Amino acid sequence: MDQLLSLLGGPVRPFERSWRLALGGLILSLGLWGTGYGPWVAGLVLLVLGLDFVWGVWDPKRGYFVETLNRLEPRGKELYLTFDDGPNGEETTQVLGLLEQYGAKASFFVVGQKVKDQPELVRAMVQGGHEVGNHSWSHSGWINFSNAPGWQREIAPTNQLLESLGVVPRYFRPPVGLTNPHLGAALEATGMTALGWSFRTQDWRETNLEKLVERILARVEPGAVFLLHDGPHPGVAASKVLAVLLPRLLAQGYFLTPLPH
Repeated sequence: MDQLLSLLGGPVRPFERSWRLALGGLILSLGLWGTGYGPWVAGLVLLVLGLDFVWGVWDPKRGYFVETLNRLEPRGKELYLTFDDGPNGEETTQVLGLLEQYGAKASFFVVGQKVKDQPELVRAMVQGGHEVGNHSWSHSGWINFSNAPGWQREIAPTNQLLESLGVVPRYFRPPVGLTNPHLGAALEATGMTALGWSFRTQDWRETNLEKLVERILARVEPGAVFLLHDGPHPGVAASKVLAVLLPRLLAQGYFLTPLPH
């Protein structure tokens, strides 16, 4: 099917496949219009297309609009722990201390506006051997309505600020993991890779520490990318999670490493 669709124009991304199939369904509905089934077919096609679109926006693992890295091929029992929404003052400092205590490395996806106010924390991340990625400049809820230049206005200044701190950002994780048809063009212009995750920990809303830790332990596997938030949120603080989670992961033979260059 993909080979057939690709003949209609270029490489096939999931959203292109959906829209082309939807177009075929609408054409079919026109052919059936006189039978009384046409409106039902058209309505069903539009409903499925709308649900598919929303799912594609919400779930980066689908790679609906842009190819997204969600896990890595393991060579052993490595895990890729990532953090979003920082840096965040004392909380990020505690996270860095716990990572050092347990010999773990991570990848931090930082917000440009916060880096501007706390550059010393990014320097500490680099000195600790951690990867630093781009999580937009503002983390605005409106970012996902942006065109390619709008995405660039969020990505480029954050990259420039990080570069001034000695970081060459290779990965971009969109806020909340939301994507749209224009993100791919913006990332292509920067040569960056979009990063998602292997599973959602729901740490930002989970208030039960043990329940959260057990959820993570039940889902991790070699090569998994999972995320916590060192930025402010109503759930259990990342530092409290790490104090319980890291020794359990190490006891199971896992080791935590930053994303590859």
